[in-house]
Amino acid sequence: MSKEKALELAYQNPRFALFLISLIAGYAGAFARKRALAAAVVGHKLPLTVNAVVHRANIDRIGDIVDLSLALAANRVEIAHVQYYGWALRNRAALMPSREQVERAASAVAELRARHQGRIVIDAWCRTTTRDIQNLASAAGVAARST
Repeated sequence: MSKEKALELAYQNPRFALFLISLIAGYAGAFARKRALAAAVVGHKLPLTVNAVVHRANIDRIGDIVDLSLALAANRVEIAHVQYYGWALRNRAALMPSREQVERAASAVAELRARHQGRIVIDAWCRTTTRDIQNLASAAGVAARST
């Protein structure tokens, strides 16, 4: 295990209205506070990772998430899918992206990796196949939506 100090910040969607970002985060001024923290981390020359949890409502904004990560001077962005347990399991039908969204996202990640190679590491769940998404949906008792 590495003893390197680093910070990971989580973002849902950089294009949400600021009040919605604060509502999701559970505290006022969340976006501004996270930006200030990111600047301080980078100012101290510590590695910064942006963690972005994607779901049906924001999966088509992966480019915006990478742009935000670059603007924050992050070394890495981790694009992760929702983990379907607890609240997310109960709301999986609203959160689970469609097959087409997953396929578009995988293509977008490949293009973003090529475009930003050497500037930022883009880790993504896109190694997950459409079949994996369908199996997850089946196990969760819902049909993977095609639109």
